[in-house]
Amino acid sequence: MRLTKQEKIKFFNEGFLLKNNIFKNNDFDLLKIEINSIIQDMCNNYSKDFILENDFSELCFEERLSSIYKSYPDLGKEIVESISHGKFNESSILKAIRHKKLVDCIANLIGNDIVASSIYRVRPKLPRFLYGEVPWHQDAGYQNPHCDNLLIITCWIPLIDADINNGCLWVAKGAHKQGIIKHIIDKRTGYLKIPKKLIPENIQPVEMKKGSVLFMTNLTPHGSFNNLSSKIRWSIDLRYQDFSVPNNINQTPNDYKKDKIKIKMACSPNEAYFVVRDNKFPENELTDFLAFSKLRTEWYESFKNEDKPSLRWK
Repeated sequence: MRLTKQEKIKFFNEGFLLKNNIFKNNDFDLLKIEINSIIQDMCNNYSKDFILENDFSELCFEERLSSIYKSYPDLGKEIVESISHGKFNESSILKAIRHKKLVDCIANLIGNDIVASSIYRVRPKLPRFLYGEVPWHQDAGYQNPHCDNLLIITCWIPLIDADINNGCLWVAKGAHKQGIIKHIIDKRTGYLKIPKKLIPENIQPVEMKKGSVLFMTNLTPHGSFNNLSSKIRWSIDLRYQDFSVPNNINQTPNDYKKDKIKIKMACSPNEAYFVVRDNKFPENELTDFLAFSKLRTEWYESFKNEDKPSLRWK
C-alpha cells in the first residue's frame, strides 16, 4: 500500500491524513487476546486479597474493563494504568508497529529508513472516565524543543469504529504551520494542554472505521473528549521518524542521565527508540519480540517515576 501524491500533499498542507483499510479486522485479534490476558491476571491477583464476586469474563472486549471499573474502581484504574502509558510490551504491539502496509505509508512520507519510538500507547477510553479525556495538545509539547521543526509522525489507530459519541479524535486543520503553541499542565489529570484561549480555529472531528489510520505531524493540535457511549473506545497510537531525527538507538538509560548536551538527546529522551526499516542494513531492524520487550522494560523502569511533562513547560 502506498500514499498517492494527492494524499501526501494533503498531509503536509493540513497536518493530518485519514487513510482507510490499512489494517484488516483480524490484525488486532492477538492484541485483544494479550490485553484480555493481562486483565484476567490482574483480576486473579486482586481476588487473592479482596472478594471479587465477578470478573466479567463473559463480556466482550469493548465492555469488560468498563464493567470492572464500575464495580471495582481501584482495580479498574490499576488495569488501565498497567495497559496504557507505554507499559504494554507484548508481541502484538511490535507486530502493529512493524505492520507492512502502515510502514509503507510512513516510508512515502519520510523515506525508507525509519525509526520508531516506545512512545506508543494503548488507550482504553472508558465511558466517562476522567483519564480517558485527552485535552488539546501537540505531541511536540511532550518532546525536547530542539525537535520542534523536525517531522515525527503520529499514527492514531482505533480498534473499534470511532465517532463523536465515543470520543474520536479532533484535529485543528492547518494549525501545524503555526509551530509550537504554549502548553500548561492540566491539574486534574497531569496531561499537557493548550490553554483555551490559544486553541486554534478550524477544528474538526475525525470519525474513523476500525482498520483505518489517522496520520498526524508532531505539531498538529489534537485532542479527544468524553466517551458518552456504553462501550470502551479502544485505540493505539504509534510514532515514527527518519534517521536524521535525534534518537537513542545503541544507548542505555545511563547514557541519557549523563548527557548534558540537550541538542544531542533524543526528542523524547526517556523512551527507547529502535529501527523499523533500514534500507541498507536490514539486520539492524528490531524484529525479535523478546529483544523488544527487554528494551522497552529497561527504559520504562529507569524513568517510570520521572515527571515527563516537565521537559520544557516549567
